[in-house]
Amino acid sequence: MELSTVWDSQRFQLIKVKSHRSFESAKDLQDLWFIAGNFCADMAATLVLQRTPHFLRQMADDIATFQKQEGARLDAVFAYLVHLNKERTFACNQKDKDQANHNRNMDQPKKPPERVVGLFDSEAMGHEAFLILRDFSPSNFRHLEVQDVSDDNFQLCLQGANLGKALFTWARLLSWPDNYSEEDKSDWGMSWLELIFNFYIVTGYNLPIRSEGYGAKSVYISYQSPEAILLPKAKRAASRQILTFRNLLQNVQTILSEVFFPDFKESKCKSLQRLGHVCPVAGVPRRPMIPRQDETITAVRQYILSLQSSAALYQVVYIKDVQPSIQLEPIEDPPASIRFNRYTQFMKKLRKTRQ
Repeated sequence: MELSTVWDSQRFQLIKVKSHRSFESAKDLQDLWFIAGNFCADMAATLVLQRTPHFLRQMADDIATFQKQEGARLDAVFAYLVHLNKERTFACNQKDKDQANHNRNMDQPKKPPERVVGLFDSEAMGHEAFLILRDFSPSNFRHLEVQDVSDDNFQLCLQGANLGKALFTWARLLSWPDNYSEEDKSDWGMSWLELIFNFYIVTGYNLPIRSEGYGAKSVYISYQSPEAILLPKAKRAASRQILTFRNLLQNVQTILSEVFFPDFKESKCKSLQRLGHVCPVAGVPRRPMIPRQDETITAVRQYILSLQSSAALYQVVYIKDVQPSIQLEPIEDPPASIRFNRYTQFMKKLRKTRQ
């Protein structure tokens, strides 16, 4: 995967050279150079092996022997299971099926689902899935029709006025399928991790960290501030950023009473598993087209690799020298206590209206 990012077919070639050939067997001068090059490589490898301490060579031999023995043991276990199932099936077939009181589910192996190739490939995983997500460009997607809103509305945003404005502006850049409200089992969806990375890349905003207090007494600090960096890593983990992002999205949608981001009943998402994450994560079930898609998917894949097979999204969200796509005119951002009080008053009026 790392080689594929720097590979230049105009500059590099892969050539298979058969080893242990004599110089006399060369067909031409180029073939002779291949044989000579392989001979030199063998000499270099042999020299390194000779200089390797005995205990390291012994350790390598022991590892190779153990792996070979484990393979033989695994084959023996599989062979046992196959014979056991054959005997069980034979015994089941000897009994009257109407009177049988046993599980016959193993009589016939389950047929794997047929491969589906459309916007997504049902069998793609790893690097193939990465290419599909990186190059995702369907033709029938559209932006949601959203009206402009006054900047004053964002001063009710609990996490910050400018952050709320950035979220609203970013969300309008996403495009969705015409039938996004309908279920599509072939759709991989998009994880919240991908969404917060894209929001970060496009706007330059991370989500703030609440360092202390609740409600009107909440104290928020910038994600990249020295105070935040001194906090335990768990405070800046992607899982915390996702939670804050979802709260922000719900908060702004309530304030604006505007559908600028679809509301899905389910949160099933397959995209991170396709990229190699070890377990399912939450997201949106229908995948949108996003700006700066290549950078986003590349950053997400690197993040997954940094987890080292951990199911927890414990690493921080950071990309060096992010260059935002949108530059927003800053608006007045009241203190957290004022934002909270304004939001509380707004919700009281909203409840009365609904009654």
